[in-house]
Amino acid sequence: MLTFYARDIINLMQESPSEKLAAFFSQFRRISYKKHALLMRAGDVPTGVYYIHKGYARYYCLSETG
Repeated sequence: MLTFYARDIINLMQESPSEKLAAFFSQFRRISYKKHALLMRAGDVPTGVYYIHKGYARYYCLSETG
């Protein structure tokens, strides 16, 4: 059984969306990559999920014939 108290609900409602996001992402470690760094190569098994905080990523896919 899930029990909420009035003060808990009020506290949840008073948090702004940016505070909720900050609290969520504070659970994870931030990893910075230099420009043009490779995150994965063909055949690599993903070890997690990435969230891009700043900048962008490119995805390249080459066929066997180039």
